[in-house]
Amino acid sequence: MKKHTFLKVVSSITLVSLLLFPAAAYAAETAPALDASSIKKYLPEDVKDHEYAATIHDMLQSGLVNGYVDEAGNVTVKPENNITRAEFVKILVKALDLDVAANPQEFSDVKPEHWHYDFIRTASSHGLINGIGEGQFAPDRNITRAEIAKIVVRAFEQTVPFTGASKQFTDVPDDWSKPYVEKASQAGIVNGYDDTHFGPNDKATRVQAMLMLQRALHKENTTLPDETMLKNLVLEMNQKLYEVVTEAVYGSGETGDTVAEEVYGNESEEADTNVAEAVYADYSEIKDISDEYATGFYHDVLDLSADILTELSKLGIKIEQKHVADWTLEVLWKSNRYAAVKVNGDVYDVTVTKDGQSRTHRVDASSTVFLKKMNDGSWKVYGGEVKQPLPTGHLQPGSQN
Repeated sequence: MKKHTFLKVVSSITLVSLLLFPAAAYAAETAPALDASSIKKYLPEDVKDHEYAATIHDMLQSGLVNGYVDEAGNVTVKPENNITRAEFVKILVKALDLDVAANPQEFSDVKPEHWHYDFIRTASSHGLINGIGEGQFAPDRNITRAEIAKIVVRAFEQTVPFTGASKQFTDVPDDWSKPYVEKASQAGIVNGYDDTHFGPNDKATRVQAMLMLQRALHKENTTLPDETMLKNLVLEMNQKLYEVVTEAVYGSGETGDTVAEEVYGNESEEADTNVAEAVYADYSEIKDISDEYATGFYHDVLDLSADILTELSKLGIKIEQKHVADWTLEVLWKSNRYAAVKVNGDVYDVTVTKDGQSRTHRVDASSTVFLKKMNDGSWKVYGGEVKQPLPTGHLQPGSQN
């Protein structure tokens, strides 16, 4: 019978939703490979050693930036590539959840059939962008650092405090760009290459655009969320996940024969007798919790967690857990649209049983999770800390070791 190495995801991602994965890896069991492409897209291969890896991961997890997928399924972000005017406008419109307002500008080089048409019309209708003259926008031209500063100041001038001393960049000319660069530096949205050089006419890279936009989003402070609400949301999600995983140990009532047939087909002679005797635990409620409390990366991780735990159950692996600490939550920072909550005391004794033998492993899943405000005004968890890239070689359907 062909067996596949189980996805060893837990050592790569420190999220509460993966609290049982260390136990699965600890059990050193095998399971049919699962399609985890929904997770791979958040973990590009060219970011691991980047200076601003945390920012890149955050922008990917929140859905504001997408990576590039090649024919082999490998994902990259190309952080040092330049970014076009249209590409930046798209990220901005998505970040601000903007809809088109009255009197959008029409540009002769922005046509309805172009992918960027709606984004550019929307941004122009809010007065965030102008063309380059003669009725054109130049969507495919690389955007400069000064142009981003101007757009960001316009976009956040009502929600970000532009106070304090501005940096005196000696390479910023006394033209249209100077007031915007100075104002952005007052808020700490731009820092420059050093205290005196900003490079206003330099073509901005993708990661530079991410940094400037992320800083602005995190500095909005006019309609801040309630801290108790944020903490309760994360706590409720953790408690419900704990309850579902604990209750699932008792199984859904499906017989081991049914499970063996589902996994191995009608001819199940090669199936482990332990599988045939097992009871299939149902973890589908994890996906319901995912829909209620999560979005983006975190949502996809929870969904994959449910599938993996189910596969382990089909192989006769019993996973029991006991929460052994008190949850404590702290809001690290918050803005109008984003927040970070640190979860402490997320500690479990996880017991893995297979073939009548059990091993117990203490798992500390304490970590920081990130939340965002949704279009309907609700808040959801979208991301968390990523320590190292996912071993993507284990994620392809049918992959073997």
